[in-house]
Amino acid sequence: MQPTVKILRGDSEEEIWSQLQEDVKDDIPFVDNYEVVVKQQDTTVQISIEIDFGGGFESGFESTTFVSQLYLAKPFHFLLQREGFLVEVGKLLGMEDVEIGDLEFDERVRIKTNDVDRIKQVLHGQENKTFIQSWESYELSLSSDTDDPHILVFKLQLEEAIVNPTELRTYYHVFRSLLKEIDA
Repeated sequence: MQPTVKILRGDSEEEIWSQLQEDVKDDIPFVDNYEVVVKQQDTTVQISIEIDFGGGFESGFESTTFVSQLYLAKPFHFLLQREGFLVEVGKLLGMEDVEIGDLEFDERVRIKTNDVDRIKQVLHGQENKTFIQSWESYELSLSSDTDDPHILVFKLQLEEAIVNPTELRTYYHVFRSLLKEIDA
């Protein structure tokens, strides 16, 4: 039997995080999977934290994922990863490696996109860029997950379990801030 996904609703990040703090107390429960859907104003973000300890010859893994779906009139795709992070990535329609003109960010983050001007607009905030370039193993992407190229999935996949609610809130804040820029 699948556990019920908790839904948190609120008009502000403070209201949402007050509910999350009450739900998890000091740390996310140390279980296989924690999942919550956050409905803040006009956005919905699904947060999943997964921990698999492995066993036998398996080494286990952990991840934290933020996902939101949106509709864009003009299809826009991108993928951000840590520069030097070895991952096989198939080129999506018309996506190319780009730089945004921020030397430190461009040295640390690999960007693939089909719209250079739009990704520069999304990443214009220094606070978000500073936080993103500090991440280790991740993929931040906007891609189509259906036959309709206008329905897009915005996703942040981290290869670590973020179990501290304060740290999780920082990731959520940046994710939602970028989501608002994409949807502007």
